[in-house]
Amino acid sequence: MTLPISQYPDWPARMTADVAAAYMGVSKTKFLLGAGNGSYPAALHDGGNAHWHRVTLDRWLAIQRGESEDDESEWDVYLEHAD
Repeated sequence: MTLPISQYPDWPARMTADVAAAYMGVSKTKFLLGAGNGSYPAALHDGGNAHWHRVTLDRWLAIQRGESEDDESEWDVYLEHAD
């Protein structure tokens, strides 16, 4: 059973597409399109399940805000290890 997002005590460490999209503040459709084309982090797969890690989303957001000293190489490293 999945709880409504409003009932979570905090954002989970590992999120489904619905929860990750809400965390990022975009629709699930926009999030999945972005994850598919590289605009957002790609999913990590556990069997047939796709998940996004909160720390990866947070790191991606920090890079987008210019808070990383080495934006390109950090994102490249993530992309090399995704999926």
